[in-house]
Amino acid sequence: MLVKCMKYHTKAFARIMLPLITVFGFTWAILALYLNYAVSHTGFLYVLMLVLMIPFFFFSIFGIPTFACLYAAKRYDDVMFSDKAFLMRMLPVTGRAHFICIFLNSVFWYFVSMGVLALSLLLPLFSSEDGFFRGIYSVFQKLIEDRSEWLPMFFSGFATLLFFELTIILAGTLAARHNGSRVLIGFAYFIALQFVFSFVQGMVLAVVKGANENDAGTGYFDISTTVSRIVICVGIFVFISWYADKKADVR
Repeated sequence: MLVKCMKYHTKAFARIMLPLITVFGFTWAILALYLNYAVSHTGFLYVLMLVLMIPFFFFSIFGIPTFACLYAAKRYDDVMFSDKAFLMRMLPVTGRAHFICIFLNSVFWYFVSMGVLALSLLLPLFSSEDGFFRGIYSVFQKLIEDRSEWLPMFFSGFATLLFFELTIILAGTLAARHNGSRVLIGFAYFIALQFVFSFVQGMVLAVVKGANENDAGTGYFDISTTVSRIVICVGIFVFISWYADKKADVR
């Protein structure tokens, strides 16, 4: 039944995410080709187009994972606490299974969007003098050589995205216990949780920094920062999994 539950949520995500990623995939491909063309040209028009396109390019890169994160939170709220929740009672699936399937789907679409982005950025290699496959080899070789620079950023960004998603879901879960506007109450819980988790993370980093006096400091992409964020994510995940089975309006 877990497989059917996964298919159920995967179809729901696909109806939203596939058109979005398809549109932005074509957009990314056009922008990548144009940027590659504009680098070798000068003029006011090229500079103007770059100024207009680059912010949109970066906004879409962060926008799709953020949208998947928000949709996962909405999906969880619909399944567990909205007027549609009574439909879920007729299915022999636990609340925990619903939560895990929704969470895994959001992670899956994070990686799909990154894969489509990577393919779009590699399109200019078709016109390179070295050839497409040799160009890809050079790119991967460069990534492997510079892994110490981009891997911490990747893991920290991914952990931050998961932390953001799980915090929203946790805020919605706590807000469902109250009467009134769940959006406003959930937003208040989200702000409060951000303060609490930031305080806890700051305490952990202070301890780590104190234990390593020779350390240059703790930055956003440090291992200590990323690990503390992952630990918080695991704690939230365990709590929501328990709550979905024991307290949520799904039987």
